[in-house]
Amino acid sequence: MDYILLATLAWVIFGVVSIQEKFLLQKPLKDPNVLAFYTGIFSIFVILIFLPFARFSSWTHLIFDLTAGIIFFIAQYCLYHALKEGEVSEVVPITGALIPIFSIIIVHFGLGTYFYSNEWIALALLIAGTILISYKKIKRSKNLIIYAILASLMFAVYYSMAKLAYTPFKTNFSFVRIGSFLAALIIFLIPEVRASIKSNAAHIKNKSSGLFITKEVLAGVAFVVLNYAISIGNPAIANSLEGFEYVFIFLVIFFGGRHLSKTLSEHYDREALIRKFIAIILIFAGLIFLNT
Repeated sequence: MDYILLATLAWVIFGVVSIQEKFLLQKPLKDPNVLAFYTGIFSIFVILIFLPFARFSSWTHLIFDLTAGIIFFIAQYCLYHALKEGEVSEVVPITGALIPIFSIIIVHFGLGTYFYSNEWIALALLIAGTILISYKKIKRSKNLIIYAILASLMFAVYYSMAKLAYTPFKTNFSFVRIGSFLAALIIFLIPEVRASIKSNAAHIKNKSSGLFITKEVLAGVAFVVLNYAISIGNPAIANSLEGFEYVFIFLVIFFGGRHLSKTLSEHYDREALIRKFIAIILIFAGLIFLNT
């Protein structure tokens, strides 16, 4: 099942991206709308790469693909607002737990996809591990919870739609990304957002262009890999592997957070460490069950 390995790799890369996004939102970019805009605009590069393979099938399918891209942009928009409200270690765990749950519901009842017994066990272990490793008392405003839940729901809807949109993958991928690109142009029409984008443009260019470009490249690679994995596999299972994103973030914070930056520095007591290491075991056990 190659798509499981590809999805795991994609989520680990997304872990790197999440850490980079927290740096961007804490210092260089204080407005999540700006980050959402540039992320959508950068879709143009992926569009140009895959556009030569694009094949028009029908207007219905094209509208479906564009809608999927817009929904993905909305999911990112909500995610960036959640990251602005709280810590990476608070936001990613919530989405990591809820996206696969929403995906299971949508895939099972919407797409009529059924799971084998080992897949149900694997899903339970992966979700339980993600919830356990992410357990943390959130001291932020309720906006963090609202945005994180909305992001999770939108991501689950998008990835479920992607299963139908990418038929086949390379001939329709560019159409979906065009949807995200158009959504970015739409928010640019909002005066407040446009003013913020213009005021942040020079700052990005002078102080954080390297980090921003690196983030966009890695996000693009992870996005392509994950979407390809979904196109050849089960969206719910691919999304349930998001726990590996948080495993990566936790390991980075635990082993190098204090040395890298105060942004990543966190304190874990003995109980929290035991809980997180048990969670890691559950997540890896889930991966083993998927491959049996």
